[in-house]
Amino acid sequence: MAAAALCFRGFALSVSCFLLAVPLLMAQDPSNLSLEHYAKTCPNVEHVVRTEMECAGCDGSVLLDDTATLIGEKQAEQNVNSLKGFELVDKIKEKLEAECPGTVSCADLLAIAARDATVLVGGPYWDVPVGRLDSKEASLDLANKDIPTPQQGLITLISKFWEKGLDATDMVALVGSHTIGFARCANFRERIYGDFEMTSKSNPASATYLSKLKEICPLDGGDDNISAMDSYTSSTFDNAYFETLIKGEGL
Repeated sequence: MAAAALCFRGFALSVSCFLLAVPLLMAQDPSNLSLEHYAKTCPNVEHVVRTEMECAGCDGSVLLDDTATLIGEKQAEQNVNSLKGFELVDKIKEKLEAECPGTVSCADLLAIAARDATVLVGGPYWDVPVGRLDSKEASLDLANKDIPTPQQGLITLISKFWEKGLDATDMVALVGSHTIGFARCANFRERIYGDFEMTSKSNPASATYLSKLKEICPLDGGDDNISAMDSYTSSTFDNAYFETLIKGEGL
């Protein structure tokens, strides 16, 4: 479990940057992706990533640090207190560079790491086609514009996914990634003292859950207090997050 806990950060980074990745992935020809892309140039790529994940998150644009000519995406409002695991990704990249210099993209690294982190916390395994290209540019404005915020409603969220070529079914499936992860009080205070408080009055389960959330997140102060997105199995990749939504206990 300790090893799995260390992978939450990399997992969160990989999943959270998905929306930013979609435009580039759509621009690249999917037929260029292959399970054998690194077969000759870096055959141990998956072993290297898996080893670091067990010991210890797109197009990779979110990994770019600020420079004199570029403002990165790490400080975007939706990223600054959310994305973690950059140091883990850097460590994996260092290992890959030692194994296969200038070969494996950060985009592929994130895709493989997301899969391995999912497996480590009890989720399914899948083969990851590789051959993605890294972005050499980043956009703080685009990150702020495209990444959903905690305050946005259902229609806005559906629209944002639609703009990336994803429908409501895709959105629901991707939201399931919240089976792992935590939220800061500052990001859900408005909800629990707003619409959640109103709707919970007709649902005993919601009312009980709301009381627990208010203990964690008072009306004033405690901005950095956290609550698990999945209040039942916060360290396991499963469908409990969806079950909590049906019960009226969705954060």
